[in-house]
Amino acid sequence: MANVTEASTFEENVYELAVNDPVEGGSDGVDNLPHRQLANRTRWLYDTRMDGTAWWIPESGVVAYVNATQFTVAGDKTEIYIEGRAVCLVQDVVVFGHVYTAAYSAGSGLTTVTVNKPIVDGTLAGVKYGQEVYNSPTGEIPVGSEMFWPLETPPDDHWMFEAGYSLACASYPELYAKIGWNFGKPDNDHFNLPDERGRVLRVWANGSLNDPDRNSRTAPPAAGAILPAGDHVGTHQGYQTKAHDHGAAGAHTHNVTLLIAPTDVSGATYIDGTSYGDYGAKTYTTTSSGSHTHSSVGGNETRMINTSRMLIMKVY
Repeated sequence: MANVTEASTFEENVYELAVNDPVEGGSDGVDNLPHRQLANRTRWLYDTRMDGTAWWIPESGVVAYVNATQFTVAGDKTEIYIEGRAVCLVQDVVVFGHVYTAAYSAGSGLTTVTVNKPIVDGTLAGVKYGQEVYNSPTGEIPVGSEMFWPLETPPDDHWMFEAGYSLACASYPELYAKIGWNFGKPDNDHFNLPDERGRVLRVWANGSLNDPDRNSRTAPPAAGAILPAGDHVGTHQGYQTKAHDHGAAGAHTHNVTLLIAPTDVSGATYIDGTSYGDYGAKTYTTTSSGSHTHSSVGGNETRMINTSRMLIMKVY
């Protein structure tokens, strides 16, 4: 019994046996045609995806190192290095990034390619680029996306905890292009992630009265943050309890009713100066104690029933 002969070809269609097809085996038999087409697809997928070598195309032009996220290629290669195309170093197809931008300079005759994460090293011998292009430079989830995470460690190094960490602009060019110094500027070469530890997220009002104090929201507290205060995404609000009435406030007095009993002591007087013999129910008014407060009970904040999660951001 022989095996199906495979060819590394992507078959556009797979034949469906008809009711009147004869039972015919062998390499050219109609009964083996759909099996051979599927086997060809499988071989093509293995060769171009799992093995990986056929999927990568070596760059034929001269390449040069610029920094960890940039390299140059001789000639105008902007049609090749379009946003989202996978890029790797010649010596390493396992660690790869995606093109973020590519710009050609007629003066230098070079195309400067910026990738979405630091993969370029100073010993750059060459690069390869992938045959396919992603809609987004990072695949399905764009850089800058946020999500809640149920553990205390992010899933991988694509994600970071929003704890105000300082990142190098050159190492995370795509994220820096999106959030810039909105959440802090340690220096000209670094930017901060948001620091949202212990905060509850609130959907942006964008003029809605659902946030009545939206125009008094404050900018992020980190040094150098350029995000303006007011009704903007990323601004903060502090603690507040809505104004309410407990029914009494300020200086006040109380009335007290006492029952004055008769006495056998001739000439005795009562607390209001009433003489002996004048007795019965009497009402007295206490002296005002002035404006004052009463003791309170409770904890350090007013809060809802809650659970905590890690808020993480995709950084490349």
